[in-house]
Amino acid sequence: MRGPYHVEIEITLRCPLHCVHCSLRAGEEKTDLPNENYIELVEDCAKLGVRIFDVIGGEPLARQDIYELLKFAADRIPKVIINTSGYFINKKIINNLKKARIKEIFVSLDGPDPEKHEIIRGDGRNLFQKTCEGIKLLIEEGFKVTVAFVLNRINYRDIPKMVELCSTLGVKNLFILGFIPAGRGAEQQKELLVPKDMLMETLIDLKRYENNGKVRIMVDCSMDCAFYELKKNSCPAGADFITVTVNGDVFPCGFLRENQEFKLGNIKERRFLDIWRDFVTNGYEKFKKNLEIYYSSMNDSESKDICLARKIYSDFNLVQNENSKPA
Repeated sequence: MRGPYHVEIEITLRCPLHCVHCSLRAGEEKTDLPNENYIELVEDCAKLGVRIFDVIGGEPLARQDIYELLKFAADRIPKVIINTSGYFINKKIINNLKKARIKEIFVSLDGPDPEKHEIIRGDGRNLFQKTCEGIKLLIEEGFKVTVAFVLNRINYRDIPKMVELCSTLGVKNLFILGFIPAGRGAEQQKELLVPKDMLMETLIDLKRYENNGKVRIMVDCSMDCAFYELKKNSCPAGADFITVTVNGDVFPCGFLRENQEFKLGNIKERRFLDIWRDFVTNGYEKFKKNLEIYYSSMNDSESKDICLARKIYSDFNLVQNENSKPA
């Protein structure tokens, strides 16, 4: 039986930052996924042939035992990726990541300058400069670095500047994620959510810089679904992608966590191998049916393929322009 191609694991809610868009409210609690559940998950993913094991938080580097956990996964799964704010990156951390056999890292930058990055992530700790310095250190030490950039109302016109910043830092990949108004982000929906007319301006920049010759631009599945012009893949939730939350819940997509009808099980109660087997055998059709129910209840056939998470967490409709903009 083939497993999902990509498993995302929320290993902790610990975080030194308090990002306004964080869907997990990271930093408010010091909750970790227990080691025994993590180890069993890695073993099951290896048995299922999972290709990408994606470690997220919170801030994974805030866990003292993170390097042992990363190495345990890297010894068994072809590609292990860690996602970080860059806050902790220094030469000692880099040496520990090397020992853990980590080669690929996603680092978050939410603006091309200190002002915009600090609005989202900062609190006067000079985070922009610290993150850029960390990125340069990682690249100097041979890591494959991707800058993760969450598109919002503040930075939606900054793709050209982000390409230039990445090029200056030596970064080859820019990964653009859509803002989903969940967690703390739900409190910032009016300030951060990007309406259709602004997204169309973003689309112009994406097309213009798609083949810039310096930095490869990628978009996540929510952005992929937002623009039919960009669309290359259908929603991977449940087919090629699975999220395991910090409390052990298993979902086809992490942004569906507040909708219990999409929950597949919990790795504290059952092995992931068994949860996945049952989902493949009996649950996938139910999952697709629940998707159909949500789309039909939204009475929006024109945007049926648009990211469900964006629709669930917001009364915003991607097929309509916003009537007014904030001053």
